[in-house]
Amino acid sequence: TATELEFQSGAVRLPWCVYPGLFAGGLLDVMTALLLQVLPTPAPRARILDFCCGSGSIAAALRARTPNVRLTLLDADAIALEAARENVKGARIWLSDAWSSAKPGARFDWIVSNPPVHCGLQPDFTVLCALLEGVAERLRPGGALFFVCQAYVPIGLMRVSG
Repeated sequence: TATELEFQSGAVRLPWCVYPGLFAGGLLDVMTALLLQVLPTPAPRARILDFCCGSGSIAAALRARTPNVRLTLLDADAIALEAARENVKGARIWLSDAWSSAKPGARFDWIVSNPPVHCGLQPDFTVLCALLEGVAERLRPGGALFFVCQAYVPIGLMRVSG
């Protein structure tokens, strides 16, 4: 059963739909809040993919800054996507395990993410590696990837093709 809460990012306050079991209770965790503080304002009509979108917090905050951005929300969790569909009306929704079911040929100005880096209590960089493996072919020329990466993640040691 969905719960209605309030989402807050900076001065933005929105009604927010969450479901049990969502990351950060379906709201904004501290690392995503930090990412949003440093992200520039998206260009009008920018195509933005929120990879591992959860309930849609990054996408909603970016839409609040630039209302006419074109948003695509991707997640492997159908329940998270149901919340995102309610929270970020009009966004494209992709149920996909990383890039496996993403629309072929789709390209974005920005890809933003707070990817999971653990499974339970154990570090697991599978999703982060998948994001990095596929990002080059998904960005438009001049595009950018913005993502959360905690200090313990050995990002410099990860090998990706491309």
